Amino acid sequence: MSEQNKSVSINPEERILVRGIYPWHVSLIAIGGIIGSCYFLGSGWTIKELGPAIIVAYMIGGLVIYAVMQSFGELLVNVPRRGSFVSYCKV
Repeated sequence: MSEQNKSVSINPEERILVRGIYPWHVSLIAIGGIIGSCYFLGSGWTIKELGPAIIVAYMIGGLVIYAVMQSFGELLVNVPRRGSFVSYCKV
C-alpha cells in the first residue's frame, strides 16, 4: 500500500484579498459603536436608579437566555439543518 502525496500548492496570483472599506461598512461600524455604548450607559443608569434588584433581574434574564441557547444547541445536534435558527421554526 502506498500513500499518495496530497500536497496543496497555493498560487499567490490566484488568491487576491481585496483591501478596502466602503461607506456602508463605516456606517455599520458607527451604528455598532453607538449601540454598544448605549448598552453600557443604559445599564449603568439602570443600576444607579434601581439598585441591587436590577442585578438579580439581569441574572434571571441571563439564566433564561442560557436555557434557550442550550435548547438551540441540543436541537442543532439532534436535527442538523442548513440556515439560521429560524429554519428550526419552520415545519
